[in-house]
Amino acid sequence: AIIAATESVDFIPQQFPLVFAFVMGYAAIILEETLLLNKSGSALLMGMMCWSLVGHATGLPPEQVLAKLNETISSVSQIIFFLLGAMAIVETV
Repeated sequence: AIIAATESVDFIPQQFPLVFAFVMGYAAIILEETLLLNKSGSALLMGMMCWSLVGHATGLPPEQVLAKLNETISSVSQIIFFLLGAMAIVETV
């Protein structure tokens, strides 16, 4: 009975692709020097893959996923713009 359950696609949780993309991206960041990859490139690719899988993993409709993505991009961009301004002030002083 256990073997039959593991052979079924229904046995794999919906969140598995999202978790797998995160773990593989994190591993790429850790093994940066061995794989000759750039950390920022790996992080950007991992972020894009994770956000593209959020709708599948959560079961939310595309409108709600896009709303959450817009909310996240807005908050991240506010932090980045603040830090850019602060760094410009520090460099001029």
